[in-house]
Amino acid sequence: VTVLYVKEKMQKFDDINPEDFLIQVKPMLNPAKRWTGEVDVSVVSSKENPLNDEDYYGEFGNQFLSNSHVGKLLKDPLRAFEPSKPSPAFLVGGYFHTCILEPDKLEKYKVVKSTTRNTKTYKDVAGGELCLLQHEVDTIELMREKVMNNDICRDLIQGWNDSQLKGQIEYEVPMVTELFGNKWKGKADIVNHDEQLVIDLKTTSAVSYTHLRAHETK
Repeated sequence: VTVLYVKEKMQKFDDINPEDFLIQVKPMLNPAKRWTGEVDVSVVSSKENPLNDEDYYGEFGNQFLSNSHVGKLLKDPLRAFEPSKPSPAFLVGGYFHTCILEPDKLEKYKVVKSTTRNTKTYKDVAGGELCLLQHEVDTIELMREKVMNNDICRDLIQGWNDSQLKGQIEYEVPMVTELFGNKWKGKADIVNHDEQLVIDLKTTSAVSYTHLRAHETK
């Protein structure tokens, strides 16, 4: 692990190895530019050594708070730290993300050729596991096609055709930091450095903007 001390912005060092994690330590300054005695600590991974899903969602990642904890605290504080139960909506959203960002990992999803999850065929194949239905996968594939056929969406997600700009796009970028005395984690779906954008992909059952805003408010 390489420890990186940062005053104003991250500096580059030639002795950082690709397999290293960087611990970014940033002193907190008051309006007079004097150190308050507090520091902001972040763990930064590289493309060559990212925090994988096992780390992010596993024992290592469980020590941090996340956006999902915020939602649980608002709805059911007593169960805020209980593991979330898998749901079809969460599974569909995950497949959509993977389909666009990491298509090489689609094989981790089990797909059952059944109309519902109540059929004998589904139960025999699933074996108690929550699986995707074939028609759900077909719908997601159409969604992906619609998104990627849109020039603006495609360029923001994949970059322009210029090969030099391809490296300006990062997918599934995890970060951990400390805020107000608590350790937090987050993961950016897409970081487009050329456009200076962090892009979050979302799936929803909302059929209108008004419905979507109401859904977000909940």
